[in-house]
Amino acid sequence: MTSLNSNFRGTLRYASLRTDHVFDLGRSDDLISLLYVMIEFRSGKLRWTSLKTKEEVWRMKDRYLGKEFVSCMPKQFEKIKVHLFNLEFFAEPDYLMIAKLMKEAAVENGIDLKQAFEQEIEMDELREDVKNQSKPDFTHTLLMQNRLQVVERLISQRFFLRAKVWRKNQQYGVNIKK
Repeated sequence: MTSLNSNFRGTLRYASLRTDHVFDLGRSDDLISLLYVMIEFRSGKLRWTSLKTKEEVWRMKDRYLGKEFVSCMPKQFEKIKVHLFNLEFFAEPDYLMIAKLMKEAAVENGIDLKQAFEQEIEMDELREDVKNQSKPDFTHTLLMQNRLQVVERLISQRFFLRAKVWRKNQQYGVNIKK
């Protein structure tokens, strides 16, 4: 925590406490922001989401840093939280430990880290279609490439929409499986 940082850019919801206290940010602050995002994905909401002022958000984050901060997450996240919040400004986070704990949590929760995302599968199929076109017609190839770009955009939008719907369902206790 060196000097004052008067030109903060970002989203207060995900900013680390050092940002809220207007200190310079270290490497751990990015990981703390990632932790906030992961908690929001898992629980549907951060406790300070609806608060309006910086001061209210800062107080809630400060109050919320106990054991319950990661209570909705797999147990490994408690170790990650303790590690990140105890790092000094110049200290390098133990990235290997964090990755190991996240993999351990994924295995314990039945998450296959090698499984492709459905949008990756769809993109691979489209790429195959473009590659396997029988006629090397220039116009047709351009149309297929354009189609591929449009589909990439649609898949990206659909992914974010699904994440938003999932968070709403989690917020209201709805459990919808495909």
